[in-house]
Amino acid sequence: MRKETLWPESEAGMSAVSGIVGGLSKESLVDVLSHDLRAPVRHLSQLSQLLQELNEQVAALSNQQSKQRLAGVEPQSGASPDNVEADRASATQSQRECLKHIRASAGRCDELLDGLSRLAMVYKSPRAPAKGAARAEHAASALTADRLRAINSERFLALTEQQSQQPVFEQAADASVALRMEPEHWDLLLTELITNSLKFREVDRELKLRCSLHAVAAEVIFEFADNGRGMGPDFIDRCTLLYARESTDVPGIGVGLALVRELVARYHGRIEIQSRRYPIAEAGTVIRLYFPRISEDDLGAE
Repeated sequence: MRKETLWPESEAGMSAVSGIVGGLSKESLVDVLSHDLRAPVRHLSQLSQLLQELNEQVAALSNQQSKQRLAGVEPQSGASPDNVEADRASATQSQRECLKHIRASAGRCDELLDGLSRLAMVYKSPRAPAKGAARAEHAASALTADRLRAINSERFLALTEQQSQQPVFEQAADASVALRMEPEHWDLLLTELITNSLKFREVDRELKLRCSLHAVAAEVIFEFADNGRGMGPDFIDRCTLLYARESTDVPGIGVGLALVRELVARYHGRIEIQSRRYPIAEAGTVIRLYFPRISEDDLGAE
């Protein structure tokens, strides 16, 4: 089968990272919980205290205004009704700003916990049987090329229906190839890949996504490519680390590729990532996932 990619086969100028993927360590999760999650929680605590102080300030100013009006007394110097009203308006505006930051910190906590919950779901899933395990187990989770194409199309449409600029999506698969993976895991993996591409698209050109599935020797290779902004060479080596982010100008928490990495590890696979940084004409990212190939004997065990 002819290999189709978005760019010429030349690897000049490409950055790459490749290797057998392993599970994320407990130490990395502890580090995330003690640092990444602590920051927004600390902000929430500080902002809540500030909001309480602002509420007390607004209440005191309002009470002062009411007393002046009821008593009909001349205000002391600097405490005219206009000045009190200005102070109250300023404190009220500070309240609004404080609430905005509280919502942002709460949203950050929610994102971090959502990412951890997705990873926890993957961790709780049993690893696929190693090569040589019962053939029936191999076949039970086998996704044929047709089934993979159907899942890919369904997931693409679900994730892009709200996009103002619809991406182009192309896929090709060797009909004789099957991949051993639970459908919900494949759906999750594809969701992370497509979501990443949508977040890091370049607005001044049409986004193109392409995926292919083929086999080489004892491996099945799934290739997912886009023509987005790409990654810098310094970030490539750590792009699959939990909560790794190259920049903060795009929403996200850096869980997507870490989750893909762990999912691939569950199926005894390896991952290879290549990327060119925009504005090079061939900019974009190619992610190749390598899985052990299912033999015809395994498929015949159903």
